Amino acid sequence: MNIVTLRRLALLIVLAGTCLLIQAQNLDIRRSGGVVGVAAGSGITIVTNSGVVTVSSTSGGLTNTFNTGQFTLMGGTNVNFKSEALTTNLVSRGSGGEYSIAIGDGVSASGSFSVSVGPVATASGAGALSIGSTAGATQYQASAFGASSLAGHSNSTAIGQSATTTAANQIRLGTATETVSIPGALAVTGNATANSGYVTNALTNGVFFSEWAPELTYSDATNVVINCTNYNGFHLLVTNTTYISVTNIPSKLWTAWLDIEQNGTGGFAVTFNTNYIAFAAGTAPTITTNANKMDNIGLKSNYRGTNVSAFVNQNFQP
Repeated sequence: MNIVTLRRLALLIVLAGTCLLIQAQNLDIRRSGGVVGVAAGSGITIVTNSGVVTVSSTSGGLTNTFNTGQFTLMGGTNVNFKSEALTTNLVSRGSGGEYSIAIGDGVSASGSFSVSVGPVATASGAGALSIGSTAGATQYQASAFGASSLAGHSNSTAIGQSATTTAANQIRLGTATETVSIPGALAVTGNATANSGYVTNALTNGVFFSEWAPELTYSDATNVVINCTNYNGFHLLVTNTTYISVTNIPSKLWTAWLDIEQNGTGGFAVTFNTNYIAFAAGTAPTITTNANKMDNIGLKSNYRGTNVSAFVNQNFQP
């Protein structure tokens, strides 16, 4: 048996039936026939295509065995293994399903054909992929990327720290406290749904909202103020003589609808703050006062964001 002991090794290539590249420090390399044994403390990288490699550590309780059929990694730190012959199981301090790969302390890849990487990461669904500390992919073909991410639905993907899927066949990006940034173009072939907020188009400098605002209310006996932020649909049930104004007019292109509905009594006059709401020829229309009838008013911001233009369709049955 040949024994080679090196201190502060920068690079070593050993031929022992196969090609073995080792990058580390303070290594003892032991060769016997076609088997190579390496004893080291930390910082080991091994690349091999076949044969048997055994690595043991005196500082981290590391015992590793590699061959063309199975690779078992039981512990230690700063160890990186690469092989073209890795075909069956890779298990590290955890449980493994058939044809699974698990790397990390407390990791589990119990689903068949699953991959789990990171401390306490879990891949329990068949074909699941989990990468990141405490990440979890628990259903069929689920994927979780990022610390504490969770893909708990089949064919779903969670991306980003603490990202969590909510339905099957879903890709979830980040959480509600984060912003998703796309520096390039975004192409959407299906439908795009916005629950709130707005979408800005840099070419048309426009704003699009897709939400009805909560029912408009009187700020005092007669005044109603339309806040243009986050909404483009407004409804007012008129119960008194009313004066309508707007606030927070977007500087970008904004369009909206205002439904003005008389209550069951009717007969209430509605007027507008024409400093901010501009009608054709500078004259506001006379709003329908019939009981249980409604007028629809279209609103559009001007390019300065200083007021809105308005037009009216009248006397509809709600």
